[in-house]
This record gives sequence, C-alpha cells and structure tokens, in this order.
Amino acid sequence: MSNIKEAIELYLEPIENDFALSPDHEIMEIAV
Repeated sequence: MSNIKEAIELYLEPIENDFALSPDHEIMEIAV
C-alpha cells in the first residue's frame, strides 16, 4: 500500500494545487 501511496503522491506533486481544488480530491482520499 505504501508503494501505491508514494506513486500517487509523485504523480500529483506537479499538480498539487489543482488537485486540492479538484472534486476528485475526496475520491483519491477514499481510494488511499
């Protein structure tokens, strides 16, 4: 699970600001 979380964090890092304002934010939190 930690590997998946790290991969998601690395993927979202460049778009962190957009992600924080995205409706998908809640979905990602649930998925993680």
